[in-house]
Amino acid sequence: MRLDGKKILSIDRDASDLTIIDWVLGNYCNFKCSYCFPNANTGTDRVPRLDDVLRRNVYHLIEEIDAVGKQKIVFNFGGGEPTLYHDIVQLMDFLRPFGEIGFVSNGSRTVRWWKQNLRYIDHVLLSYHSEYTDLEHMAKVIECIKDDVGLRVHVMVNPKLFDKCIDAYKTLSDRFSDVNFQLKTLRENGRVIEYSPQQDKIIKDNIHQPLMKPSCKVNCDGEIFDLQLHHVKNLRGTFTGYRCYAHHDFIQIDSRGFIGTMSCGQNFTKKSNIYLKSFVDNFIMPKYSISCEQDICGCIGLLCSKKEYVRYEKDNKRD
Repeated sequence: MRLDGKKILSIDRDASDLTIIDWVLGNYCNFKCSYCFPNANTGTDRVPRLDDVLRRNVYHLIEEIDAVGKQKIVFNFGGGEPTLYHDIVQLMDFLRPFGEIGFVSNGSRTVRWWKQNLRYIDHVLLSYHSEYTDLEHMAKVIECIKDDVGLRVHVMVNPKLFDKCIDAYKTLSDRFSDVNFQLKTLRENGRVIEYSPQQDKIIKDNIHQPLMKPSCKVNCDGEIFDLQLHHVKNLRGTFTGYRCYAHHDFIQIDSRGFIGTMSCGQNFTKKSNIYLKSFVDNFIMPKYSISCEQDICGCIGLLCSKKEYVRYEKDNKRD
């Protein structure tokens, strides 16, 4: 892989002792947005109750993470709408001693619910959806949680309700100047959907350069610097053959409970289900790197994970 024409020799994440667990708590959502990802709000994948089997399996997962030298864990819950999981409070209470807890949420739970559960939550990404979100309710939720959690708000820009989205963005960002708001363009099949030239200009005029999270450093032909979001568009080539440690940095639990595949599509261990008794026997975290078989990372998080270029003999061969 090359960045601005220079060979990427390695990428190292600054928080090297951290594992982020992205846990999709089923696919039930009380919103049915027209632009939602397929099967993300159908309710077909239900999460079982927090029982002894799930507790034991979480203990096993944490032990496997600890065995590869990681010292910190962040549990990031998504969905569907993760706050609607029937045992979400009990699950947060169980996980709290092991690490931080965060949510990607549409913010539709009552202000009372957020206030009662703030003691468990470290960070929240709220998303405004023009077809369903009650603007005043979201403002009340933001007011309730903004001083106690790390808060970001994404306003999803629906081209069919464009003016409503921009008005919501301006109303909320003016009212809460100390909160990070971002306009988020919609995607279909991984690509940004088409906006009119006028809409595109308004988005660009109001969009702010978000911080790169997680932060990392890239080594390009011996030059080391912070990798920034604007660098992504200048990547050329593939990561195929690189030594990759993304499975130590990011673990994804899909809506049915399966672990073992990263968002780029690569398997890193035998696929196992955290909701089944067999998980303890089946899930083993590889202690070392895996060889990348993909062209490019599936998300920014994976891109920022540790990876190293493998210098094959042919690279140094002289004719």
